[in-house]
Amino acid sequence: WLKRTWGRPIAWPHARVRTAGGLPFCSLAVGSAAPLAAPFDAGGGSHMTGASNMKLAEAVSMSHARAGLEGDGVSSHLFDLLWKKDLLSSLTVSLRIPDTVLYKFCAPSCWYFTSVDGSIKRKTKAKLTSEHILQEFQKKASASGIVAYYVSDVASSSGSVSDFDNQGARTTVEYLDLDGLKDFLFNRREKTDGILQKFIHPKGDSNNMLRALWSPKVTLLERKVNRRRINDIRYDLYERAATFEGPDFHSEAQPVRGSALMQNIHDIADSMVEHVALVTNGSIQMSRLALNFKTDHKDRLWLLFASSVRLQDELTRSGALDKASREELARQGLANTPLEMDGLHLPDYVRKTHSVSRRPAKLQKSFECPTCKEKVEEDGVFEVAYKVLIEYEEIRAKKDALTLGSASAQDTAVVSSQTSTSMSQFGELPVPEVLQVLHPRLTPLEYARYRHDVMFLQKEACICETCYVEYSTPQLGERCFQNRSRLRLDVQGEEDDEAPDIAGRNILGTQDLNPDRLRARRCFTSDRIVADKEADHLIWDAQAARMAKLRRIQSCPKLSTLDYTPGPRLWPPAPGL
Repeated sequence: WLKRTWGRPIAWPHARVRTAGGLPFCSLAVGSAAPLAAPFDAGGGSHMTGASNMKLAEAVSMSHARAGLEGDGVSSHLFDLLWKKDLLSSLTVSLRIPDTVLYKFCAPSCWYFTSVDGSIKRKTKAKLTSEHILQEFQKKASASGIVAYYVSDVASSSGSVSDFDNQGARTTVEYLDLDGLKDFLFNRREKTDGILQKFIHPKGDSNNMLRALWSPKVTLLERKVNRRRINDIRYDLYERAATFEGPDFHSEAQPVRGSALMQNIHDIADSMVEHVALVTNGSIQMSRLALNFKTDHKDRLWLLFASSVRLQDELTRSGALDKASREELARQGLANTPLEMDGLHLPDYVRKTHSVSRRPAKLQKSFECPTCKEKVEEDGVFEVAYKVLIEYEEIRAKKDALTLGSASAQDTAVVSSQTSTSMSQFGELPVPEVLQVLHPRLTPLEYARYRHDVMFLQKEACICETCYVEYSTPQLGERCFQNRSRLRLDVQGEEDDEAPDIAGRNILGTQDLNPDRLRARRCFTSDRIVADKEADHLIWDAQAARMAKLRRIQSCPKLSTLDYTPGPRLWPPAPGL
C-alpha cells in the first residue's frame, strides 16, 4: 500500500512491536518519515477478533452471492461468477454469451461479452455509457429490426422485489428495436434491476428458444418456435419474437431430435457448476438449473440467462419454508424446491392478442393518456379540443353544486359569488382539473387571459377512448348528460330519492327501433351485391372468350392475327381476268 501511495520502493530499516496501554500495535520507521502506528493483531484475543471479523466478512459476502444467484428470476450474479478465474489453475469457462449489460440502481454496472478465444470478458467502467452501449448494439444488427431485449424482475401486486427475496415478483422480457433502445438508454429514468442483452438472430425463419432443466444426472430440453417470420416487419415485434414468455398462441413447441445437442448443453451446464464451485472455494454448489439457450443462423449455441437456480443446501438454509414443508420435500426424496417452469412473462403494456386474416394487430400500448394515465395502443387515441374539455368541467361543476342540499347550495352560491367577484377583480379564474393535468404550470391568471382565445380553445389534446366518451358526453345534449350521471349513481349503488324510476327515463339509445329503415338498407345492399356479381361474370366471360380466340389464332401461325371486330367485313376486290 505504501509503495502504491508514494510511488517508490520502500526500505525498512527497523521494525519493532510495542504495547501501549495494553493494546498491541506496530511501529515502523520508513526512512526519515515519522513512525506509523497501527493496530497489530499479534496473538491473544486480538488475533481471535480479527479472525472472527474475517469470517464474518466472508459469510456476509457469501450471503450476498447466494442472494444474487439462488431463487427464481433472472440470475445476474451468475455472469460475475462465470467471468471470475480460478486462483489456483487460472482457468475460465468457455461458452458463448451475447453482449450483456447488468443494470443496478437504474444505471449500468457491468458489461460481459464473449472474446475471440471463447472466454467471458468484462469491459472497463469507462465503456459503461449509454452512447457506447448504443454504438456497440447497433453493430451487425439483426434484419428483423430487433436490437436488444431487457430481462428484469418486476414487482407483482402481492409483493416487492428485493435483493434477498424475489418472491412475489415475475420476470419480464421486453424487446427493443432501435427507437426503443434509444428511449430506454436516454429517456427512461426508472429502470428495474435486470440485464440488457443484444438480440441474436435465430436459426431459420422464426425466432426460437431452448429451455434446459439441468440436474447432475439428467437434463430435459424444450424448444419453442414463434409462428411468425422474424423478418416480417408488418407484424408487431412481440408477435414475431415471443416464445416462452408470451401466450401459447404466439409460438408452438417442437421436439428436439438427436443426442448431440442434449449432450452439448449438459456438458456446458456441468462446466458452469464446476467453475462456480472452484471460484467460490466450494461455498456455492449448484444442484438444479433452468437455463435458456438459443441457436443462431450459424448453428452456434448461445447461453442467454438462467431463470431459476437451486443450491445443494437450500432446505437447510431456507427461511421461506416451514419445517413441515421441508419434511414433506425430504419424504418425497427431493433435495430442493421445484424449478420455476413458467417464470417468464411479457410486460403489462403488451396486449394478449394476435393478428387475424392478414391484418397486423398493435400489441404494444405505447401511448399514455394524459388525463387518466392509462396506457393504450396508438390506434386507440382520439383528438378533442380544449373547448370541449372546458365545457365538460364547467357543466360538471354546476351539476356538483346542484346535488347539494338547498341550504348548503345557498351557502355555496354565496361563497362562489364572493369568490368569483374577488377573482374577477383580479382577472383570475380557477383552472379546470383536466387542464391542470395537461399543463401543470398554467396559472389562474394565464387561464383567465386565454379562456376566450380562439387559438387556445381550438387546441387539441390526444386522449384515450374512455376519456373521449366521458368528455364528449355534454356535446350530445343535456338530457344525455343527466341520464349518464344518474346511471353512474345506480351502478355505484347510491340512492337518489328525487330521481325518477329508470323504467320511465328517456335514455338516449333506448328508443323504439325502426325496422323499415333497416329492411330498406338490407334490400339495397343485396341488390348491389347481385349487380356486382353479374358485372364480374360478364367481365370473366369476355376475358375467357378473348383468351380462347388468342389460343385458336396461335395454334396455326399461317392464319391472320388481325383482331376481327363485329360489323360489316370489307373484302378486297376480286382480280379481273
